[in-house]
Amino acid sequence: MKNKSFRLAFRCPAREDSRLLAGSLAPFLEPGMLLSLEGSLGAGKTAFVEDLAGGAGFAPGTVSSPTFTIVQEYRSEEALYPIFHFDVYRLEDAKEFYAAGLEEYFTAGGVCLMEWAERVEDVLPSERIELTIEAEGPLNEEPLDFSRPLVLPEDRRSRLFFFETASPREEEALRAWRHAPGFPEDLLIREAAEGAPEA
Repeated sequence: MKNKSFRLAFRCPAREDSRLLAGSLAPFLEPGMLLSLEGSLGAGKTAFVEDLAGGAGFAPGTVSSPTFTIVQEYRSEEALYPIFHFDVYRLEDAKEFYAAGLEEYFTAGGVCLMEWAERVEDVLPSERIELTIEAEGPLNEEPLDFSRPLVLPEDRRSRLFFFETASPREEEALRAWRHAPGFPEDLLIREAAEGAPEA
């Protein structure tokens, strides 16, 4: 995704923090939205999906890894919306994605959450939210740089969450979340908008 216009970064020292982060975001997503999740093995992508599903009203234990099925559908009358949970790690390229007809989920009336989305980036709608999750290394005095990925140890419980979007609807959703009661202000470490100084 180029020309990202709105960015939020969070530090979650504990699992409870990332659960709060994902759960508080859930009510601001809408059917038809795509949240792509990137991060190395063990970064916490599936855990984030689980926590977001909880915030959307799904019962604990609903989420399971779709590594071998590619996509899992979660539906519940108590939930805010259906969730289509992808894990495209096993796909070689975008051709396999199209061959399986998976692009139909983008317009199927649910929120799409896609792990390893970078593997099929060519098929992804430009209207999406990108989330990168990284394990956190030692703190330093240098400001976080959104333009390059972090290379950090994987054995830390603390996680950094980077949300970025260039889509007006998705930006509006992130901004509404940002200013809503219950927003995890104490976890926010960086906010930036295109053409504006970073906070």
